[in-house]
Formats: sequence, C-alpha cells, structure tokens
Amino acid sequence: MNANPKWIPWTGGECPIPDEVKAWEYKARDGFICRAPVSDPSAYTFFWNHEKHTDFDIVAYRFIP
Repeated sequence: MNANPKWIPWTGGECPIPDEVKAWEYKARDGFICRAPVSDPSAYTFFWNHEKHTDFDIVAYRFIP
C-alpha cells in the first residue's frame, strides 16, 4: 500500500469511516491535520456533518496503512 495515501475530499454527511478502521487521518477546514486518537479511534465523535460550518469541520480524510 502507498506510504502516503491520497486525501479523500469530504463535503459533509454521515461518518464514512467503518468501525473496523483504526488508523486514519483527517484534515479540518482550518488546515489542521491529525491522526485519529489511538485511545478513541471512533470516527463518529468528529465533525463530519458540517452543520455549523466551523473550523473543526472535516474536509478530507485518508486511511493509514
């Protein structure tokens, strides 16, 4: 698998990360990039919906090998 997986653009909606995926990164609207926390890899706790259009909204994500 590619060591630098490509970003998948995200425009809002329900969380696209399956429960079984434990290694992923996200890019926020403000440009912040972060790997999902190991202590709580649940993707559902993040800002996927874009309901309030904050700097914390996820605008891209990628799976980490």
